[in-house]
Amino acid sequence: ARAFFRRRLAAAMTSPSSDPAAMARKARGYATVLDSGNCPNCFVGLCTKHPSQDHGQRARALKAASGAGREKLLEAVMKPRVDKLHEAVEESQAAYLQQAKRDREKRLSSSRKRDDRYAGLNANVVGLMRAHSDDSDDDSDDDESERRRERKKRRKEKKKEKKAKKAKKKKKASKAKADDSDDSS
Repeated sequence: ARAFFRRRLAAAMTSPSSDPAAMARKARGYATVLDSGNCPNCFVGLCTKHPSQDHGQRARALKAASGAGREKLLEAVMKPRVDKLHEAVEESQAAYLQQAKRDREKRLSSSRKRDDRYAGLNANVVGLMRAHSDDSDDDSDDDESERRRERKKRRKEKKKEKKAKKAKKKKKASKAKADDSDDSS
């Protein structure tokens, strides 16, 4: 058993450490078990955390190996899926941009056609022509203003009806109150 502990102590003293205090102690000629990241319970053989009493070296090695395996799995399985998704997103974005471009060009071309009639004319003349033109645009404006007037009229009527109902209800309530006061006297 003494040979085992001597080997452990020698390994602890020779293993490199990044701790400056540990390096200073080694330079002075003495070292502790914990200088190289060793577990003190493993050193005495009573560690419950590390069953193989190897200061967690096997666990660290397994963790490192599993991390590499996880990355390989990610590369093999997930990367193609992610790439497909990226391609699908790019395609849909391209299609959307093309559609938006077509719509924009369509709007611009229709507005150019409308305004080509008035190209090269004085602004006053254009205003006069637009005011007296027989286009459907003006008809739609008239229809819209007529719809607004109708809507406004309907709202006013509803408001009047509501007011009348309220007054009727109030009158009925006051009449019922008066009847109650006559009955109780």
